[in-house]
Amino acid sequence: MKNKKVSAQFRKQLKDEISVWQAEDLISPEQANALTQRYQLGKISAESLRTLLGVIYGIGIVLVAIGIISFVAYHWMGMTRTSKVVLVFGAMLACHGIGIYLWQITGMSPKLGHALICLGSLIFGANIGLMAQIFHVKSQWNGMFLPWSIGAITMAYAVSSVPNAAMAIITSFIWFVGQHGWFDSTSTSWWYPFVAAVVFVPFAYIKRSEVVFVMTISCLVVSTQICAAGAVDFFGWLVSALSTGALLFCWGLVSYGSDKFKSFAIPAMVAGVISTGLAEYLFSFQELAEEVTGADRLIFGNSDFLHTNPTIASLVVLLLLLPFAIKRIRNHQVLKAITRIIIATLVVVTGSAFINEILLVVVANIGFLVMAAVLVWAGCQLENRRLFWVGVLMVALMVVSRTLEYETGLLIKSAAFTACGVGLVVTGGIFEKYLKRRRTAGE
Repeated sequence: MKNKKVSAQFRKQLKDEISVWQAEDLISPEQANALTQRYQLGKISAESLRTLLGVIYGIGIVLVAIGIISFVAYHWMGMTRTSKVVLVFGAMLACHGIGIYLWQITGMSPKLGHALICLGSLIFGANIGLMAQIFHVKSQWNGMFLPWSIGAITMAYAVSSVPNAAMAIITSFIWFVGQHGWFDSTSTSWWYPFVAAVVFVPFAYIKRSEVVFVMTISCLVVSTQICAAGAVDFFGWLVSALSTGALLFCWGLVSYGSDKFKSFAIPAMVAGVISTGLAEYLFSFQELAEEVTGADRLIFGNSDFLHTNPTIASLVVLLLLLPFAIKRIRNHQVLKAITRIIIATLVVVTGSAFINEILLVVVANIGFLVMAAVLVWAGCQLENRRLFWVGVLMVALMVVSRTLEYETGLLIKSAAFTACGVGLVVTGGIFEKYLKRRRTAGE
């Protein structure tokens, strides 16, 4: 069996406890050595030092970048065009060259070399704006962020740099938001989610970087919703949110069955549940439901059909991925139950939106409460307080929302809030007793 990944805090506590256990003759020296080898406790100091150096260098490169830009700005007006070009490109190439030499070629100072490469990428972004100023190039405010992103991700793949990949994701998303014009249906940036998935997802898997993976799926979720909302209004957003949520959850299930990429499973599944639950919650309100079931609700009748491509692609990939996802969870009842409710939500909620707003409101309310109940049940089965409390708070949110939404007297609102609060306290007490009883029985 492969070792389960544990936190750095657990390893530090274990290292301290082992010495105490040995002093009290609870474990033998051989057992202490076996635990030390299994959890690689001898490497904790070196790992902490590398982390500290990374933080120091990270702060340092930001300060240096600000200093360089300030220095250049101070002397900018007195410099010739040639000297400006030589300066901006020389600084960038010097940082990249020295960084690659220290990190990739000699290995003398990997952390410092990596920091200099990141500094070079920051200077590259500044250079784009400076070159536009030198040659009097005018464009939209977000124009510089796309080439900056291309340069950052190119360097990320070239030297396997996670910070450069993170920089590329952030700058590309800034470009997308500016290009899209905040729900402008005439935008031509509908292709951004496709390119982002093709460019960033492979890097996350190659480096097995949870940071890049989480940033990528967050970028994909938000950009897909923006494209759908800008193209086909609320109905398109509803289908997009539900299909993206189901796709992400199934993506997480496939990763869950892989030893190499199991750490990617939880972020993807959490994102899937959030996307699905948010859509159900929002469309449990009658005013939004009326917007969804309006005359312009049909995706395929919309004149801006190309803008719905990310949503259609999500549905197609979901259909292809679903059999593999189901195969991964044959013996996992909790994941199987959550998968069923998410897929059922996609089908039933979308179908009800084609009929009328009353049915959509009823189905959305029921679906949200069923998902909450499944999470409560999952928390009990897995003895996981987080899942349990998320489910309970979802129920409380629905009760509060319905109480505030409809015109009722203060006495009824008071009774609803009081009952909800008492229910939360009682439910928490019952759950704690349940956990204690389960653990006592296990002992």
